[in-house]
Amino acid sequence: MDDKITYTKTDGRPVLVVSQDTPDSPKSQSQYNMGGFLPRGKGNKANASKSAREIGDPVYALRKKMWAEYERCCADMQMKHNSGIRWALYPREEGYLDQFAAEKQKPKEVKQIKQTVCACGNVFVVDAVFCRKCGRNRGLIPQASNDGVGATMCSCGNVFAPDAIFCRKCGRKRPTTDLKVDKKEDDRVNTRSMHEYNFSRLYLGDKQLDPLSSALAFDRQLVAVMLPGCGMKDAGMVKLSEHLRRSPTLEFVDISDNRFSFEGAEACLKLVVGALRLVLVKTTDTCLDEDFCNRRGLVGKYTGVRHQVQDVLTMRALSL
Repeated sequence: MDDKITYTKTDGRPVLVVSQDTPDSPKSQSQYNMGGFLPRGKGNKANASKSAREIGDPVYALRKKMWAEYERCCADMQMKHNSGIRWALYPREEGYLDQFAAEKQKPKEVKQIKQTVCACGNVFVVDAVFCRKCGRNRGLIPQASNDGVGATMCSCGNVFAPDAIFCRKCGRKRPTTDLKVDKKEDDRVNTRSMHEYNFSRLYLGDKQLDPLSSALAFDRQLVAVMLPGCGMKDAGMVKLSEHLRRSPTLEFVDISDNRFSFEGAEACLKLVVGALRLVLVKTTDTCLDEDFCNRRGLVGKYTGVRHQVQDVLTMRALSL
């Protein structure tokens, strides 16, 4: 630390004052931050790497802003995070999905079990190591193979035929290892697809739709939002309309299989009118569906809102 010598006048007499710079002082704090007194630490390198990563990876930067907004809204509402929304909005680096897919494609280990019947026909005891009749070593048989075909030998000692499903001796089902990837997993892996958000098969409810729609509004190039069967009612539809009706690039919204009423239908109309590029709204099995209204015997005001939505979408599709 450097000493500063200053002279002040007290009753006409000069007085010597010696002061020291400390990290707490505002002037020296900037010098400390610029590396004037402290060595270059990990904090500066971490911040530089974060900024460079955000500049080089626009998906990561966008997801980071959206996830911060979602966390803020959940904290204000004193609500826990939804696991499906976290999977879709949490910021991940570019190589994460490649690593995740590689881990999923790794072959599963072959499970092996001890033989219960020897080749000579003797039944092994539970703790036996050798056959008490012929003296053969008690070996291991593969329970399932990596190619999905199945085990070659049953636990009873019978050898499976190539196309066998059950054992012809004891009737046990042939164990197999199915390496087919679940379709639900495939939908969730594609979390870095820009400007398209699919929340199908997720129950969100009106409470989760408020912070979710607020986070989606941060994407200024939003193209499609799919929310079929997510438990959305009037309050959730109103929040979704408030946050997305000013989106300049929104083209597709799926709100099918949700149970909102006339208030939600009016909010959907406001969303259609406000989003200037919205040309397709999927409303199957809702109060905006003609078959649904006929089955439930809904009043004519739902039909009026449905016709207004259809007219706006038709005219817009012809003009674009």
